[in-house]
Amino acid sequence: MAVPLALAAVRLLVRFGPQELPRLNEVAVDGTVLAFGLAVSLVAGLLFGVLPALRAGSIQASASLGGGAAPAPRGSGIWSVGCWWWRRLRSP
Repeated sequence: MAVPLALAAVRLLVRFGPQELPRLNEVAVDGTVLAFGLAVSLVAGLLFGVLPALRAGSIQASASLGGGAAPAPRGSGIWSVGCWWWRRLRSP
């Protein structure tokens, strides 16, 4: 979507821009720059998106969570607070 928008904007600039601007008729969208931008964005997407996901996939969840941890005590957490509030509203 950005490339057609850039092409249209350059066309409008050349057509309606100030004629005293030097070399205005030579303004254009460069395909080499677009290809370089595409390549950089793909490499950045792979580097910062796919590689951490692959790295996270190799971690064993059971080792990370710690199997010997004690369970949370009853009545803790947001659910119990909401239930306590609801019971208080409903009681006479």
